[in-house]
Amino acid sequence: MKIHTYASEQLLPGIALGEAWAFFATPLNLNRITPPHLHFEILSKDAGQPMFKGQIIRYKVQPLPLYRTTWVTEIAEVNPMVSFVDVQKQGPFAHWHHTHLFFQEQSGVKMYDNLQYTIPFGRAGQVVGPFIHRKVTEIFSYRRLKLEEIFPVRK
Repeated sequence: MKIHTYASEQLLPGIALGEAWAFFATPLNLNRITPPHLHFEILSKDAGQPMFKGQIIRYKVQPLPLYRTTWVTEIAEVNPMVSFVDVQKQGPFAHWHHTHLFFQEQSGVKMYDNLQYTIPFGRAGQVVGPFIHRKVTEIFSYRRLKLEEIFPVRK
């Protein structure tokens, strides 16, 4: 199985690291930055509290039309105010490892995402690979726009 990568960076202007960390360290905020067409629903009762290493978060998601599935992730690593890693335990990918990094800069917080994922279903899955890659890119593009709304340029 081929491991695919997606990497991005985004500046959240005019905010402090603590504000960015507080937002991303609360799993419930995923609802605010996930495209509506995914019908994303967090099932975990503790998603409103700050994340912690070993936290299991359960979601329902509809990655494809007529295909709704459970997605279970674990917060595998937490470096407060620096980084965290979520990994898929069950869900639509054969493998999902997402590293989030945060750095305070003079102009705001620079956020980096590094995602490694594998498409399921072996060779058959590779046929839909380009479609999946577009979907991953669309999800992060939507997230970028929502974060620009949530953290607008402050004067």
